[in-house]
Amino acid sequence: GAGMGLSAALARRLVHSGCSVALAARDIGKLESLCAETGAAAFPCDAQDPAEVTKLFDAVGRFAGPPDVVIYNASARVRGPFTTLAPDDVRRALMVGAFGAFLVAQRAVPAMLEKGRGAILFTGASASVKGYAESAPFAMAKFALRGADNLTGVIEDDRAGAGGPLIHRQDRACRHSRRLPRRVQ
Repeated sequence: GAGMGLSAALARRLVHSGCSVALAARDIGKLESLCAETGAAAFPCDAQDPAEVTKLFDAVGRFAGPPDVVIYNASARVRGPFTTLAPDDVRRALMVGAFGAFLVAQRAVPAMLEKGRGAILFTGASASVKGYAESAPFAMAKFALRGADNLTGVIEDDRAGAGGPLIHRQDRACRHSRRLPRRVQ
């Protein structure tokens, strides 16, 4: 889920490094200035919807080929006192923040396995380990992404140890930043 914060900074850095960049967001209109500035392409996607994630990967594949790197930074922020949060809003936040990560990883991994390389990075937040007032849904979703780091072991078991890790949590991403590939989603 691209926006004007971390996602924009990453897009600028990757374009500066010579990467082709595809951005995804529920509302791509908010990305027009970033795309104009960087030359990145924007694609609409609601990450909690399996059909939209499939459509996204198909469109990005036509744009730049299968991705070498996928950065998952989607969230549906819901703020408010815990006792007044609407259950449907919390469900959406968890679906976008956690289930969407699963859907995106599930679509990205087969192409990466076929190519024998790739990386999936989940952006974290300090909220995953320390609560903040009026941020319970965000904290829960980011905590779930910490668990997504365990997908590395699951995928390794599935492929019988055929190579290095494909899934990287935010705190592991730094050591890979100097050798990012040319195509990035």
